[in-house]
Amino acid sequence: MKRLKKLVILILVISTFLAAFPEKVRADMGPKPSIKLTVVNAPADYYVALLSNEFEYDMPEAELKIDSVTEDSVREYLKNFYYQKWYFFESPVGYNVYKKNDEGVYLFDYMVPDPFRVIIISTDGKVTISDEIDVVEYNSEVTYDFASGTLRENNKDEGLSKRIFWIIVCYILTLLFEYIMLKIFRYPNNKRNLICFFVTNTITQIGLNTFIAIFWNAGLFMFVLSCWIEIFIIAIESVVYAINLVDMYDDHHPIKGIKYAIAANLFSIFMGYVMLSLATSFFR
Repeated sequence: MKRLKKLVILILVISTFLAAFPEKVRADMGPKPSIKLTVVNAPADYYVALLSNEFEYDMPEAELKIDSVTEDSVREYLKNFYYQKWYFFESPVGYNVYKKNDEGVYLFDYMVPDPFRVIIISTDGKVTISDEIDVVEYNSEVTYDFASGTLRENNKDEGLSKRIFWIIVCYILTLLFEYIMLKIFRYPNNKRNLICFFVTNTITQIGLNTFIAIFWNAGLFMFVLSCWIEIFIIAIESVVYAINLVDMYDDHHPIKGIKYAIAANLFSIFMGYVMLSLATSFFR
């Protein structure tokens, strides 16, 4: 019970920290691509979303107009939207359409289209589509000037340092969450266990992040491969922990090691979603 209370307190502390500093952080074994979109010179009220052209569909082209603008009508319109080979991009983790906020800043993450266009639906029913942009950065900051219809990426010159920073942050958070599970499974902090824990996580993180650095601009291809790589990582860690982790009497328990590997990674993924939800809620 004491361990559970400590775990709950730690989660609350982390959640509070993220609420104070609402930047996107994903801890499920690596950073995730994002687009932080700033809209300027826009109508008084509107809905905003992203468009993709990764796949080709045989669909009739939509009219750039909605008769009555409500949340339901916007959802239905975007669901069937197709215009000049562009269609509404819906993230695998949720319906990513934002209503205008005071800051004009909107965060799209986990899975984002590249290239993409921005679609604006104003309350008078007019539908406006931006120019196309092919972003450079993994976590990209883009400004959309509604008046001119142009998109501009803001952070091209600081990409490498920013990418390295987020890789380090995600690595540290992954270690934190998986160490919590190490304690919940009551593995002692002996030299053997700690070396196994840190070396294994470091290798898997470097492998995953190297893959992301190479293929991050590959859209759905990267997303599918990332899922398979994460499954592969769980399998590798299961074997490593089953062989190497020991209890306080230096005894091996292979089944326990496998259970720990699965639980630790699932907990890390779950906490990544929790953090993502907290961060993105500030942009809605």
